[in-house]
Amino acid sequence: MPQLDTDITILILAISCSLGLAATVAMRKSEGSGAHTLCTWFFHCCLLTVGLTAVLFIQTPSGIGLLAAITLGLMIIGTTWDFRPSPTTPTMS
Repeated sequence: MPQLDTDITILILAISCSLGLAATVAMRKSEGSGAHTLCTWFFHCCLLTVGLTAVLFIQTPSGIGLLAAITLGLMIIGTTWDFRPSPTTPTMS
């Protein structure tokens, strides 16, 4: 892999990760609205981008490339985990 300038690497990682997290929040906030399809499409594009960024920058010497891998995990957890309170089940006494 050709060596990139550290500033360029950090900029690419920051843009990719921030867009990925923003897409995750937008997808969760748009549940039930008409914009959900657009937000889902945006999320999938960002998921691909963050995944490719994680693969490309995983070997950066400083370890900053792991930020994309962590963001990828947060994106997956953020969209699949149900954060709503679970209904309480009545207990028998």
